[in-house]
Amino acid sequence: MASVFLLLLLHLPLFLVVARPKGKITVGSSLTAGSGTDSLWLSPSEDFAFGFHPLQNDSFMLAIWYYKLSGQFTTVWYANGGNPAPRNSKLDRTSENGLVLKYGAQQLWRSGKTRPAEVAYAVMNDRGNFILLDVSSKSVWESFNHPTDTLLPSQIMELGGFLSARTSNNEFSPRRYQFRFDLDGLYVLRRDESKIFIRKLEDPVSNPLGYHIRVSLNFDGALTINSHSKDPSAANEIWRTITSIPHKVCSAVNGEMGGGVCGFYSICLIQSDGRTNCRCPDGYSLFNPTDAYSGRRPNFILGCIVVRGKFTRRTTSCRRY
Repeated sequence: MASVFLLLLLHLPLFLVVARPKGKITVGSSLTAGSGTDSLWLSPSEDFAFGFHPLQNDSFMLAIWYYKLSGQFTTVWYANGGNPAPRNSKLDRTSENGLVLKYGAQQLWRSGKTRPAEVAYAVMNDRGNFILLDVSSKSVWESFNHPTDTLLPSQIMELGGFLSARTSNNEFSPRRYQFRFDLDGLYVLRRDESKIFIRKLEDPVSNPLGYHIRVSLNFDGALTINSHSKDPSAANEIWRTITSIPHKVCSAVNGEMGGGVCGFYSICLIQSDGRTNCRCPDGYSLFNPTDAYSGRRPNFILGCIVVRGKFTRRTTSCRRY
């Protein structure tokens, strides 16, 4: 079937950066979570790192991230469905099974292969793509073909492809929002598998030199195009949102019974960086203290309306939430 694809929603030049020979990762190479420099592989320019990044509670995420942006952990891909790995977990590069992540004798994840050829070596290239290749230097598996919540310049999303928003900055498990590329060729954002809007990006965004560009599906359901300077002096600066779809996510995304992005009984605000800020009204608290998008519940007993025939009587016999 002819390949129908989405090229990053951007009008970007396709500069394919060929990995340098020194970037080859041979069969038998491995990474160990928590072992310092032995826990990651760098791209030739050191713009991207592939490996174990420390999280909270002595756990680690197997991911690809912007290595030089030292002040923040901005991932472009992550493995194992966003589930962290314990300290001393090991990633092996094998010829038969590609990448294999283990904790002791327990296999946590493996990449597999898209065709039966044996893997000869791997590269972490300067496009942010980790690739397994055979002896003929043909791709056997690559992270670009398995996107998580982000697309990069020159990355292709084929028909049927999708992004899944994660729960929060520190929680990588999938949330309820997905961005899909469907048969009708439109760019579809879904919530709990129900379509909430369809829209094409009509005005292409240029790719300025000296900047990182990425498209991300945020945990609030907004699809954003973001930029960040490559200048080392700007490493601690936040990402700038170029555009967001929808532009007013607080009012554009609503549940079947209300609630919206932040959940029931919440105040939804847009920050200067384009992200949502969910707040509690006075007298309310989070349903889930670790999830700002879980909605709020009242900290007081609500009255109820009981209807009996033609008469209505108010009672305060309702339970606290």
